[in-house]
Amino acid sequence: MARVDPIGFVITDLKANAAAVLALLPNAKRIQGNEKRTPSPCVVVGVGVDRPSISAPRGRVRDLTLNFRCFAPKSPTGDIEARALALAVGDYLDLKGPRVSAGGVGIYKSLESNTSGVIIDPESGEPMVLVTVGFKTAAYPVA
Repeated sequence: MARVDPIGFVITDLKANAAAVLALLPNAKRIQGNEKRTPSPCVVVGVGVDRPSISAPRGRVRDLTLNFRCFAPKSPTGDIEARALALAVGDYLDLKGPRVSAGGVGIYKSLESNTSGVIIDPESGEPMVLVTVGFKTAAYPVA
């Protein structure tokens, strides 16, 4: 049986609910995965840790950590906008219960584990806040 990749499901879920997540920022652009980054404000998702859960038998459950980099434009209020976007992403994903995608990707629970302070991105010079969220996911398709 083929393993499933929950990262695409998380990005799709955030994109489908982008209006709720990005409502705090009237000029927010988008939520994206690994494609080329658009102008700020935006959210970029990257993989942190992906490993089998030690609490589940035979590797049926995975512990996945995703990092959400929340960028805001360089402006006098950029740090406030970056924090607001990070809070919106964190609030949307924190303690979100079981859900299954149409393709059978199962996520049992997600929990926000860390939010950084405002960091100036070395590449763009834009303010950024990093939100780390842990996911308990199914390793194989769920019916």
